Amino acid sequence: SYSSSLQDKIAFKNLWNEKGFGDIPLHQSEWCSEKVGIDGAMELARVLHEDFTVLECESWEFWVGMMVDQYSLITVSQNNYSVSPRLWALGNYSKFIVGSTRVEVSGGLLSDELLASAYLNEENGEIYLVVVNTSETEQQMNLEGYDDKLVKAWETSQSRNLECLGFVDPSFGYKLPPMSVTTFVISDK
Repeated sequence: SYSSSLQDKIAFKNLWNEKGFGDIPLHQSEWCSEKVGIDGAMELARVLHEDFTVLECESWEFWVGMMVDQYSLITVSQNNYSVSPRLWALGNYSKFIVGSTRVEVSGGLLSDELLASAYLNEENGEIYLVVVNTSETEQQMNLEGYDDKLVKAWETSQSRNLECLGFVDPSFGYKLPPMSVTTFVISDK
C-alpha cells in the first residue's frame, strides 16, 4: 500500500480476481509513513480502510512499533518517548476487530467525507463500526437502525487518543470531529 491510490488498489484487486487468485488471502505485511500528527493518523486510517474494504486483507502490520525516528508508532530518544497519533488511529481498528469478520455498511450512515467499515464478532455478537472523518469540518453521522442497541464510542482526534466517550444515543446520530477516527461498539441491550 505504499504510495498506492484507491484506484490502484481497485485495479489490483480486479486483476487478482480475474487471474483466479480470489481465494488466496491477502496480507499487508509492512506500511509506514513520513506524515506526523493527525495528518499521519488520517493517512493510516485511510490506508487501513482501503486495505480492508477494497483489498480485503486478512491481516495488516505497521512497519515498526518503537524506534528513534518519526516513522515509528512510538519515538524514543534518551529517556524520553512520544506516541504518534498513528498509534491511536491504528488502535481504533486493532483494539476491536481482531478475530472479527468484515460486514457491509449500510449506505444511510455515511456522507462523502466519511469512510466506514464494520466488523462482526461472532463470539459476542458485537459489531465494530469504524468511521474515519477525512474532512476538516465536523460531520453529522446517522446511526439509524441501531436504536434498539447499546452504542459506545471510542475516538481518536486532535484532542483525544483512542478515548472512550461512553454510550451514545443512536437516535440523535453522532457528530464526528474534524479529521477523526471513531469506533462504535454496538451490542444488544
